[in-house]
Amino acid sequence: DGRKTAQYSLPSLLMKMISGIVTGIRSFNQLEETVNHGIFDGIGDPDRPTADTFNYALTRLDLDSLTRVLDKIITDARRNKALDETDVEGWRVVAIDGTGVFSTHSERLGRQAHHRKGVHGENVEGDLYCEHALAVSYVSASGVNVLLELVRVPSGQGETTTAVTVMKSLYQRHCRFCDVVTLDAGFARAPILNTLIEQNKHFVLRVKQDNYNIIKDADGLFAGQAPHEIHRDIQLKDANVVYDVEIWEDEGFTSWETVSVPLRCLKIREVRKAINAKGEVVKSQEVVTHLVTTANRMTMKALTVWKIAHQRWDIENTGFHFLKHHFQLEHA
Repeated sequence: DGRKTAQYSLPSLLMKMISGIVTGIRSFNQLEETVNHGIFDGIGDPDRPTADTFNYALTRLDLDSLTRVLDKIITDARRNKALDETDVEGWRVVAIDGTGVFSTHSERLGRQAHHRKGVHGENVEGDLYCEHALAVSYVSASGVNVLLELVRVPSGQGETTTAVTVMKSLYQRHCRFCDVVTLDAGFARAPILNTLIEQNKHFVLRVKQDNYNIIKDADGLFAGQAPHEIHRDIQLKDANVVYDVEIWEDEGFTSWETVSVPLRCLKIREVRKAINAKGEVVKSQEVVTHLVTTANRMTMKALTVWKIAHQRWDIENTGFHFLKHHFQLEHA
């Protein structure tokens, strides 16, 4: 507790705040109103702190103790085999992703956020302050998707730089917490990829075609070739969606010179088919993507690489979505 002259005890403030969370209170202002009505007098001390008191106390907390609690949960879950079913075809997979938390024109609320001046054509009046977060979470075909880390992206720093720091910290605290890391195209940067290679972890990365020689080389190699693998009616988590998947692949690519090892590149043409209760296709959509991985053919099947890339969406659907809709992560 970083307060020098605390008028309210920290345990009492925390108990009232947690009570507010579990009863669905959406803001500190609503919590203040509830407290003033005496509803939480029997929880913690019989005092009635204001919304500003909660804000003042919580912004001065040392969060290292909470990190230690989370680390113990993760360690115990691994030791007690609670994560044994958290896998994608036998591989323990984590995803890294970033999200926008909130944006505001208020300099006070955005004093530590990313500052962006109004740009002509963006329909932004005046300065805008944007808060971003980075998360690392288990993703899986089944099992529990435990959130390993959630940190703010500091002002003036990008998601990739923050990801390098976070993965180094996780490696020191948990070492063999996963086998594979899956990332979206925004993390197609050598520093984070080389960090994962140094930690002896495979990565599966979606790469967009623009400005990447490895993709140009792969497309040139695959041009005119028949798909190396064809799979029909593959089902993932959603029972109402199936996929037709065509895969071209090769390994030993060295044209991403800043990455420290040769890479395997896959071109995927997938047709996403929505089906109704009768099994009839009611809508279909074709997408072509490119995946890059350190896992060679002998280590990981091509279809498994594709499935791991798809599971990255879990961090958005069950991670950010849950925090934003149930714990008001988007509240400034």
